[in-house]
Amino acid sequence: MPLFAISFIFLFSVWLEWRKKSTKRRFLIRSVLLFVGLGSLLLILLKPQKDLENLPETKKNAEIIEKTQGIKSIFWKKQISLGDTLIVFGKYEKTDSKPTQIYLEQNGEKIDSASFTKIGLFPFRLKMFPKEKGCFVATLSIQNPKNLVLETEKIPFEVQNITPAKIIFWQSAPDPELRFLKDWLAQKGNQIALITQISKEKRRTESINTQESTPVLSSEFLEKQDLLVLDWEAANAFSANERKNVENALRKGLSVLLMPDDRDLTQAKIPDFLRFEFAKEVDLVYRTVKPVAQGENQTFAQMTDIEAFPYSIKANFLEKILLTDGFEQALVSQKRYGKGKIGITLLKNSQQWIQEGNSLYFEQYWSLLLKNLYREKVENSVIVQSFIPKVGERQEIQFWADSVETVEIEGEKVYLSQSPLESYLWEGFFWAKKEGWHKIRTKGIEQNWYVSGQKTWKNLQEKKPKAT
Repeated sequence: MPLFAISFIFLFSVWLEWRKKSTKRRFLIRSVLLFVGLGSLLLILLKPQKDLENLPETKKNAEIIEKTQGIKSIFWKKQISLGDTLIVFGKYEKTDSKPTQIYLEQNGEKIDSASFTKIGLFPFRLKMFPKEKGCFVATLSIQNPKNLVLETEKIPFEVQNITPAKIIFWQSAPDPELRFLKDWLAQKGNQIALITQISKEKRRTESINTQESTPVLSSEFLEKQDLLVLDWEAANAFSANERKNVENALRKGLSVLLMPDDRDLTQAKIPDFLRFEFAKEVDLVYRTVKPVAQGENQTFAQMTDIEAFPYSIKANFLEKILLTDGFEQALVSQKRYGKGKIGITLLKNSQQWIQEGNSLYFEQYWSLLLKNLYREKVENSVIVQSFIPKVGERQEIQFWADSVETVEIEGEKVYLSQSPLESYLWEGFFWAKKEGWHKIRTKGIEQNWYVSGQKTWKNLQEKKPKAT
């Protein structure tokens, strides 16, 4: 049809030009220009249709494939420590305007949810707080307004005990905050050395969960510890030799946590290597705050207000802020010192949460703070490259060690070969035969590993590799 119309316009225009009895040259020029113009118009009209006819069938349907409704990307930490929050991040593609709800469930109980009412690709973030160790499988359930289940997927995760740490408490006088913290850490099996400064020359010592005596702060003793918890007065009570030993131990990996008191922190003396900068909240003796976790630590639930010292930390670019007061003012911060870390908290009475029946907040707060301060340790582990391994798919296994020849998975030996590029890297392959939890064993290491069914996670477009 477009070809017939343009041909008619061309012939009619040529006839009009001829009727004007123009010169031969002028007639030819105008005819050529008219032909070129109408020919270009014809190409513009016909090209899209022609290109569409030449497209392969798969490309014609690409838009339909991309817009399939469902979970398009997903990520969560497969292993968390007891006291941590499990957070599930993802993106959901919605192709209709009907309300859709996505639930995070465990044992049939709805724990968290997100809702979508518009068409488009939407991020979601769901969380739960496991209260015991072990291997678990939560469920993502997508439902319509009539509670009809549209899609379900499994979220396997393992909750591990925090590795017991060696912690020194050095206090200038008995303090309720330190007592609650000490008792909580001792209940979790940590080895505690408590030093109380009775007078300038006299100290009382106590050991919990360890047979080791608590000597003076010698280099040898400090280098075996993971964390030194100090109140402000105790930090100023170091002898010259103890101060030197603490600073050297920090450089080698020890961490220090400072606990302020009621003195003016903007003027208070403290060893230079432990110093932070503070800003005082004008005319306040104390203040109440609602702690907000920062960065990758955003795991807190809706927390109740808590008392804090009337300051904020003037953190610089070398410091890592863990908690703010909700108004971008730092409450908890840490900084590097050699291989070790120095942290400080301005929360005053975290035991208030326990007294109010909110022990969950107490545990989350201290788990976050201590996890970021403990001495860093490198542990061997087996790495399964696929983030969501499935039955029947080849899984690449890696292990970093001086030497290892095999790993054992459900009683079956998997032979590893040494990488030609890295002498400490050993690699192999394994095909899982059944869905569920599997155990991987090698060189005294035992890990849990979950394999999903073949028909799961069909709509995923993004898969993030991660160690199991």
